[in-house]
Amino acid sequence: MLRYCEQYHRLLRSAVLLSAVIVLPQLLLSQDSLFTISPDSLRRHITILSDDAMEGRGTGTPGAERAARYIEEALRSYGLRPAPGMNGFRQSFPLHGSRPADGTEFTLYLPKDSYALRLQEDYVLYSAGAQTFLPTSVRMVFVGYGIVAPEYDYNDYQSVDVTNAIVVFLSGEPQSADDSYFDGARLTDHASFVRKQKTALARGAKGSILVASPSDRSMDDWYEQQRHFLFEEVRLITAPSENLNILLNPKLTPFLFTDAPYTFEEIAQLEQKGRMKSFPLSLRAAFQGRFRERDFLSSNIIGMIEGSDPALKGGALLLAAHYDHLGIGAPVEGDSIYNGTFDNASGVAGLLEIARTMSAESVPCCSSSSSARNGASSVRNIIV
Repeated sequence: MLRYCEQYHRLLRSAVLLSAVIVLPQLLLSQDSLFTISPDSLRRHITILSDDAMEGRGTGTPGAERAARYIEEALRSYGLRPAPGMNGFRQSFPLHGSRPADGTEFTLYLPKDSYALRLQEDYVLYSAGAQTFLPTSVRMVFVGYGIVAPEYDYNDYQSVDVTNAIVVFLSGEPQSADDSYFDGARLTDHASFVRKQKTALARGAKGSILVASPSDRSMDDWYEQQRHFLFEEVRLITAPSENLNILLNPKLTPFLFTDAPYTFEEIAQLEQKGRMKSFPLSLRAAFQGRFRERDFLSSNIIGMIEGSDPALKGGALLLAAHYDHLGIGAPVEGDSIYNGTFDNASGVAGLLEIARTMSAESVPCCSSSSSARNGASSVRNIIV
């Protein structure tokens, strides 16, 4: 798995984590007014949501729809109401799904030779789509870590022009033992692949290739990268188009520096000395993608426990947990269903238990307001 949890960042970036949401009035509770959470209820919710019958709750799949119906019925049975302005518990929105198909071509060119790389075996697509099309080879430029950080007086792009090029950058960021320089041993946001992509795009690049830095061993298990990037990429239909962004198998990294000013072994030495360089590469690249695509509707499930204080119920406390997961993918020990017990059936189960306990009339509230003294369980609206 990529260091920096890039797969999770990729999922977040697609902005399609389907949520179960509770709208709660803000609660003012004493230590004596603890809710009675039922371990049996938690276990039941987790078991049902992570069962094989849910097929991994992949976004826009029948399994995710079954999970949505289950959550919807649970909120209804607990007495929650739809949020204001909604006719029911569902907030639907359009999504677009895409995954690379057979026939996708990524080719590297030297002056006298060309090399067709194999999807999955040699590289994976971090992000791409039907709009990604580079039929004519473009130049490639190595840009160190691909970072521009004025606060540290650091700029990998200062000496190179990447307009209409594919940039190649290393994972991570400059190494430092000084906490005042890139936070020392702690990674900053500059190490994020997504931030590096945006930096390259802002400077006119056509796309990017991430390679593991010489000190980064997190991508050595290439099978893990293949497995994670076999899943469909899902995004809002209104999301901006992506350019080409590739993860390269570490075994091929030295080849990118063929006839370049520095070899990859020399890059490793520059990294150790803190003297990273940026320079044009001798290779050129072309990409022609083939994709299986679909447009579909999916839904957040939203329920509300209405507040009781006239002055405070105009506000709301929002509790949420995403209920979708990866669905069905490459088998692991013969099992192709990614059940998502901890990601995030457990979170949804906790949310449903909160909804159940807080919607019960017997739940006390210790607020000093008159509504609390009258036995109201909440002061502001609670949205689940």
